Amino acid sequence: MTHRERILAVLKGGKPDIIPCWGECGMDVTVLKEIYPPKTGDRVADSIKVAELFNNSVCDIGLNLGIETISRDSNHHTYQYETGAIWHEIYNNTYCREAIYYPINKPEDTLTLKITEVSSPDRLEKATGII
Repeated sequence: MTHRERILAVLKGGKPDIIPCWGECGMDVTVLKEIYPPKTGDRVADSIKVAELFNNSVCDIGLNLGIETISRDSNHHTYQYETGAIWHEIYNNTYCREAIYYPINKPEDTLTLKITEVSSPDRLEKATGII
């Protein structure tokens, strides 16, 4: 079965030959830069190539949480998601990713978490520009 046939089989209540996978990917960016397909500048085509590399049935074209870079060089990347979470990645020798700040530390913190609405004009404009 092709990836499309697997997804359609699941949506129609059928049984695919294997369970369609979404989001399988490597995490060690120090290794990924050596095995990922070269970027073409076309976000959709590039995302499809990565999905094919990992044999995924779907791909992500970058309509995720907004991210703002705090600092970055060839050895690290520190960034903040629109939720307020701050992550720090280190690329020396092996990849290390750690949370510097996480906005949810107790159950009641979920009530104050702010995420842009999926249907917000900004997100829809971004999606239209990509697709």
